[in-house]
Amino acid sequence: MTFLVRVAEAHDPSARDAAGTELGRDFRRFNLPVKLALAAAHAAASAARDKTQVALVSLSPCRPGSPELWRATRQFEGALHETGRASAVRVNPTYTLHAIDNLALSSLAIALGNRAPFLGLGGAPGQGWCALEFVLEQRDGYPAAETLILAGDQDEAGQTGSGVALLLSSEERPLGTTGRTVRLVAVERGRLADQAPAAPHLHAAQGLLRWLAALGACQRGRHVYDVPVGDGDGLDRLSIISEVA
Repeated sequence: MTFLVRVAEAHDPSARDAAGTELGRDFRRFNLPVKLALAAAHAAASAARDKTQVALVSLSPCRPGSPELWRATRQFEGALHETGRASAVRVNPTYTLHAIDNLALSSLAIALGNRAPFLGLGGAPGQGWCALEFVLEQRDGYPAAETLILAGDQDEAGQTGSGVALLLSSEERPLGTTGRTVRLVAVERGRLADQAPAAPHLHAAQGLLRWLAALGACQRGRHVYDVPVGDGDGLDRLSIISEVA
């Protein structure tokens, strides 16, 4: 069985919430999605029985890197389209820092001294539900008795963003200080056969945050959350089944 035992979110673009973590001075060099994901992850990891043995699942942002990098990319593509030749595009190397790799996963593992299995999921929309499916597929505490899912992303301008982290455990424990127990039962998936493919939202964290908000407001008992089409992959109909006691 899988229980949701701690959730955390971060929205402060200056990432002040991360002050005092093990990340040290390198933290300020990270791009916004990574900062917010790590701020949330450290808060959620504080409830782990053993931080070194928590299985880590990190979602890559749908909008990685920095706005400066996006502008340089558009400049390059525009020149190629208009003239058939790539113009010289000058980019500060720091703007390209960690544009495509899953920095949050490696940084968190190092900071926690983590030695458990890990999984890095790509930056496609709807990956958060794949992360929940992965946790539910594990049996008998493998790969670990606890799993930490973390995600962060930003808006088109790179000025605001959100980070979220979920700590799940095979041990029955209350969710934070709510006094309620939340068991994750299933992720039901089916094709949107009667609908045309929808354009999903490009944000790794917001879909999970909307689900957690609905879960926090629900009554005790069986809770079925029908994922909005925009928070999925644009092709599947998804429902998250939980039991709240």
